Amino acid sequence: MSTREMAFSLLEHLSESDLLMFLSIFGRLYPQDAASKKPENADSMLAFQELESLIERIPAFPVDEDAARDQYFKEKYGA
Repeated sequence: MSTREMAFSLLEHLSESDLLMFLSIFGRLYPQDAASKKPENADSMLAFQELESLIERIPAFPVDEDAARDQYFKEKYGA
């Protein structure tokens, strides 16, 4: 068994609290590169803005929710 496989095996057996402790220790030793996260955030922000622009194009339509609910119950239960 390789060293990497042994490490993965140990990680699989750790409890949730032990994993949090492991991450807090090794997160300080090997911090994530902040620059690598920026493109992901930029991509997700562009996707969100595109979604917002699509939503704005949907025309509003008037719906009386109370009347629709009452009509549904009348049809379903005949009251």
